[in-house]
Amino acid sequence: MCHCRVPMYLFLVTLAMALTGIPVATRADEFQLIGARYDVGSSPSRFPKWTSVLERDVRQRAAPSEAPYLSAWLEFLESQRSADEEHQLDAVNRYVNRIPFISDLENYGVYDWWATPAEFFSRNGGDCEDYVITKYLSLKELGRSPDKMRLVVLWDQDRQQYHAVLEYALNGGSVLLGSRHPHLFRWSDVPNFHPIFALNERSYWIFDARHRPQYVARPTDAEHGDLVPVGP
Repeated sequence: MCHCRVPMYLFLVTLAMALTGIPVATRADEFQLIGARYDVGSSPSRFPKWTSVLERDVRQRAAPSEAPYLSAWLEFLESQRSADEEHQLDAVNRYVNRIPFISDLENYGVYDWWATPAEFFSRNGGDCEDYVITKYLSLKELGRSPDKMRLVVLWDQDRQQYHAVLEYALNGGSVLLGSRHPHLFRWSDVPNFHPIFALNERSYWIFDARHRPQYVARPTDAEHGDLVPVGP
Protein backbone atom coordinates (compact mmCIF):
# COMPACT_ATOMS: atom_id res chain seq x y z
CA MET A 1 0.00 0.00 0.00
CA CYS A 2 1.10 3.57 -0.59
CA HIS A 3 2.43 5.53 2.39
CA CYS A 4 3.32 8.70 0.49
CA ARG A 5 2.12 12.13 1.55
CA VAL A 6 -0.78 13.39 -0.56
CA PRO A 7 -2.48 16.78 -1.05
CA MET A 8 -5.50 17.69 1.07
CA TYR A 9 -7.99 17.02 -1.73
CA LEU A 10 -6.72 13.45 -2.04
CA PHE A 11 -7.05 13.05 1.72
CA LEU A 12 -10.67 14.15 1.49
CA VAL A 13 -11.29 11.81 -1.44
CA THR A 14 -9.75 8.93 0.50
CA LEU A 15 -11.90 9.76 3.53
CA ALA A 16 -15.02 9.79 1.37
CA MET A 17 -14.06 6.43 -0.13
CA ALA A 18 -13.53 4.98 3.33
CA LEU A 19 -17.05 6.01 4.29
CA THR A 20 -18.81 4.97 1.10
CA GLY A 21 -16.59 2.36 -0.52
CA ILE A 22 -16.94 4.15 -3.88
CA PRO A 23 -14.45 6.54 -5.48
CA VAL A 24 -15.54 10.18 -5.55
CA ALA A 25 -14.84 12.27 -8.66
CA THR A 26 -12.45 15.17 -8.08
CA ARG A 27 -13.09 16.75 -11.49
CA ALA A 28 -15.56 16.42 -14.34
CA ASP A 29 -13.61 13.70 -16.17
CA GLU A 30 -12.57 11.42 -13.31
CA PHE A 31 -12.09 7.68 -13.41
CA GLN A 32 -15.12 5.86 -12.04
CA LEU A 33 -14.26 2.38 -10.86
CA ILE A 34 -17.32 0.97 -9.20
CA GLY A 35 -17.01 -0.38 -5.66
CA ALA A 36 -13.21 -0.29 -5.34
CA ARG A 37 -11.03 1.35 -2.72
CA TYR A 38 -7.53 2.41 -3.63
CA ASP A 39 -4.41 4.27 -2.55
CA VAL A 40 -2.92 6.83 -4.91
CA GLY A 41 0.78 7.47 -5.41
CA SER A 42 2.67 9.99 -7.53
CA SER A 43 5.83 8.04 -8.37
CA PRO A 44 5.24 5.55 -11.22
CA SER A 45 9.02 4.97 -11.21
CA ARG A 46 8.26 2.26 -8.65
CA PHE A 47 7.07 0.22 -11.63
CA PRO A 48 10.21 -0.50 -13.67
CA LYS A 49 8.43 -2.36 -16.50
CA TRP A 50 6.25 0.68 -17.08
CA THR A 51 9.05 3.25 -16.99
CA SER A 52 11.23 1.02 -19.18
CA VAL A 53 8.61 0.72 -21.91
CA LEU A 54 8.10 4.51 -21.98
CA GLU A 55 11.85 5.13 -22.22
CA ARG A 56 12.33 2.53 -24.96
CA ASP A 57 9.45 4.01 -26.94
CA VAL A 58 11.16 7.41 -27.05
CA ARG A 59 14.45 5.88 -28.24
CA GLN A 60 12.83 3.62 -30.81
CA ARG A 61 10.77 6.36 -32.40
CA ALA A 62 14.01 8.23 -33.07
CA ALA A 63 15.79 5.17 -34.51
CA PRO A 64 15.70 4.88 -38.34
CA SER A 65 15.74 1.08 -38.05
CA GLU A 66 12.30 1.18 -36.38
CA ALA A 67 10.69 3.52 -38.91
CA PRO A 68 9.30 0.75 -41.18
CA TYR A 69 7.39 -0.74 -38.23
CA LEU A 70 6.02 2.60 -37.05
CA SER A 71 5.16 4.35 -40.32
CA ALA A 72 1.78 2.68 -40.96
CA TRP A 73 0.74 3.27 -37.34
CA LEU A 74 1.72 6.93 -37.45
CA GLU A 75 -0.06 7.39 -40.78
CA PHE A 76 -3.20 5.87 -39.26
CA LEU A 77 -2.98 8.23 -36.29
CA GLU A 78 -2.57 11.21 -38.59
CA SER A 79 -5.78 10.17 -40.37
CA GLN A 80 -7.61 10.33 -37.03
CA ARG A 81 -6.19 13.62 -35.78
CA SER A 82 -9.23 15.74 -36.64
CA ALA A 83 -11.81 13.20 -35.38
CA ASP A 84 -13.72 13.78 -32.17
CA GLU A 85 -12.60 12.14 -28.93
CA GLU A 86 -15.00 9.20 -28.84
CA HIS A 87 -14.36 8.39 -32.51
CA GLN A 88 -10.61 8.39 -31.84
CA LEU A 89 -11.06 5.97 -28.94
CA ASP A 90 -13.07 3.56 -31.05
CA ALA A 91 -10.75 3.83 -34.06
CA VAL A 92 -7.61 3.26 -31.99
CA ASN A 93 -9.21 0.32 -30.19
CA ARG A 94 -10.13 -1.36 -33.48
CA TYR A 95 -6.80 -0.62 -35.17
CA VAL A 96 -4.72 -2.12 -32.36
CA ASN A 97 -7.03 -5.09 -31.74
CA ARG A 98 -6.53 -6.37 -35.28
CA ILE A 99 -3.00 -7.47 -34.31
CA PRO A 100 -2.87 -11.17 -33.30
CA PHE A 101 -2.44 -12.27 -29.69
CA ILE A 102 0.94 -13.89 -29.01
CA SER A 103 2.16 -14.81 -25.53
CA ASP A 104 5.34 -13.23 -24.22
CA LEU A 105 6.92 -16.64 -23.85
CA GLU A 106 6.38 -17.37 -27.53
CA ASN A 107 7.20 -13.84 -28.66
CA TYR A 108 10.21 -12.97 -26.51
CA GLY A 109 11.17 -16.15 -24.70
CA VAL A 110 10.39 -14.63 -21.30
CA TYR A 111 7.40 -14.93 -19.02
CA ASP A 112 6.42 -11.25 -18.99
CA TRP A 113 7.54 -8.45 -21.33
CA TRP A 114 5.94 -5.04 -21.74
CA ALA A 115 6.29 -4.09 -25.41
CA THR A 116 6.59 -0.71 -27.11
CA PRO A 117 4.56 0.02 -30.26
CA ALA A 118 7.68 -0.66 -32.38
CA GLU A 119 8.11 -4.09 -30.76
CA PHE A 120 4.38 -4.82 -30.94
CA PHE A 121 4.11 -4.01 -34.65
CA SER A 122 7.47 -5.45 -35.71
CA ARG A 123 6.52 -8.83 -34.23
CA ASN A 124 2.90 -8.47 -35.37
CA GLY A 125 1.63 -9.67 -32.02
CA GLY A 126 1.55 -9.23 -28.29
CA ASP A 127 -0.43 -9.93 -25.17
CA CYS A 128 -2.96 -7.81 -23.33
CA GLU A 129 -0.71 -5.19 -21.73
CA ASP A 130 1.01 -4.68 -25.10
CA TYR A 131 -2.35 -3.76 -26.65
CA VAL A 132 -2.98 -1.34 -23.78
CA ILE A 133 0.44 0.31 -24.04
CA THR A 134 0.03 0.88 -27.79
CA LYS A 135 -3.48 2.29 -27.29
CA TYR A 136 -2.25 4.57 -24.52
CA LEU A 137 0.62 5.89 -26.64
CA SER A 138 -1.66 6.18 -29.70
CA LEU A 139 -4.08 8.43 -27.86
CA LYS A 140 -1.21 10.43 -26.38
CA GLU A 141 0.15 10.92 -29.92
CA LEU A 142 -3.29 12.24 -30.88
CA GLY A 143 -2.99 14.87 -28.16
CA ARG A 144 -5.03 13.21 -25.44
CA SER A 145 -3.77 13.91 -21.93
CA PRO A 146 -2.12 11.09 -19.94
CA ASP A 147 -4.22 12.33 -17.01
CA LYS A 148 -7.29 10.93 -18.79
CA MET A 149 -5.82 7.44 -19.22
CA ARG A 150 -4.48 4.62 -17.12
CA LEU A 151 -3.34 1.05 -17.71
CA VAL A 152 -5.24 -1.24 -15.33
CA VAL A 153 -3.92 -4.69 -14.43
CA LEU A 154 -6.72 -6.85 -13.08
CA TRP A 155 -7.86 -10.34 -12.24
CA ASP A 156 -10.56 -11.85 -14.49
CA GLN A 157 -12.60 -13.97 -12.11
CA ASP A 158 -14.42 -15.84 -14.89
CA ARG A 159 -11.28 -16.88 -16.77
CA GLN A 160 -9.08 -17.13 -13.67
CA GLN A 161 -6.45 -15.04 -15.45
CA TYR A 162 -4.60 -11.78 -15.11
CA HIS A 163 -5.62 -9.26 -17.73
CA ALA A 164 -5.03 -5.60 -18.62
CA VAL A 165 -7.27 -2.89 -20.08
CA LEU A 166 -6.98 0.82 -20.82
CA GLU A 167 -9.31 3.01 -18.79
CA TYR A 168 -10.16 6.41 -20.26
CA ALA A 169 -11.99 9.19 -18.43
CA LEU A 170 -14.81 10.42 -20.67
CA ASN A 171 -17.89 12.58 -20.04
CA GLY A 172 -17.71 12.33 -16.26
CA GLY A 173 -17.17 8.56 -16.25
CA SER A 174 -14.88 5.89 -17.61
CA VAL A 175 -14.78 3.76 -20.73
CA LEU A 176 -12.54 0.73 -21.17
CA LEU A 177 -10.54 -0.40 -24.20
CA GLY A 178 -9.69 -4.09 -24.12
CA SER A 179 -8.14 -6.66 -26.43
CA ARG A 180 -11.08 -9.06 -25.99
CA HIS A 181 -13.79 -6.47 -26.67
CA PRO A 182 -14.39 -5.04 -30.16
CA HIS A 183 -16.25 -2.05 -28.70
CA LEU A 184 -15.71 0.37 -25.83
CA PHE A 185 -17.25 -0.88 -22.59
CA ARG A 186 -17.63 0.11 -18.91
CA TRP A 187 -16.79 -1.33 -15.52
CA SER A 188 -20.47 -2.12 -14.96
CA ASP A 189 -20.28 -4.47 -17.98
CA VAL A 190 -17.49 -6.57 -16.42
CA PRO A 191 -18.23 -7.39 -12.75
CA ASN A 192 -15.79 -10.29 -13.16
CA PHE A 193 -12.88 -7.81 -13.51
CA HIS A 194 -11.13 -7.08 -10.19
CA PRO A 195 -8.46 -4.33 -10.41
CA ILE A 196 -5.04 -4.86 -8.86
CA PHE A 197 -3.10 -1.76 -9.84
CA ALA A 198 -3.23 1.03 -12.42
CA LEU A 199 -0.66 3.38 -13.95
CA ASN A 200 -0.21 6.44 -16.07
CA GLU A 201 2.78 8.73 -16.45
CA ARG A 202 1.98 10.81 -13.39
CA SER A 203 0.35 8.49 -10.85
CA TYR A 204 -0.30 4.93 -9.77
CA TRP A 205 -3.18 3.32 -7.92
CA ILE A 206 -3.01 0.22 -5.69
CA PHE A 207 -6.44 -1.30 -5.19
CA ASP A 208 -7.75 -2.62 -1.89
CA ALA A 209 -7.40 -6.39 -1.54
CA ARG A 210 -10.85 -6.54 0.04
CA HIS A 211 -12.30 -5.91 -3.41
CA ARG A 212 -10.49 -8.75 -5.16
CA PRO A 213 -9.53 -12.36 -4.36
CA GLN A 214 -6.68 -12.41 -1.83
CA TYR A 215 -4.74 -15.01 -3.81
CA VAL A 216 -4.39 -12.75 -6.84
CA ALA A 217 -1.16 -11.07 -5.82
CA ARG A 218 1.07 -10.02 -2.96
CA PRO A 219 1.20 -6.25 -2.39
CA THR A 220 4.94 -6.25 -2.99
CA ASP A 221 4.35 -7.74 -6.44
CA ALA A 222 2.00 -4.92 -7.37
CA GLU A 223 4.29 -2.21 -6.04
CA HIS A 224 7.19 -3.47 -8.14
CA GLY A 225 5.13 -3.98 -11.28
CA ASP A 226 5.89 -7.68 -11.33
CA LEU A 227 2.41 -9.15 -11.47
CA VAL A 228 2.67 -12.12 -13.80
CA PRO A 229 1.34 -13.84 -15.69
CA VAL A 230 -0.87 -11.34 -17.48
CA GLY A 231 -3.32 -13.19 -19.69
CA PRO A 232 -4.62 -12.47 -23.20
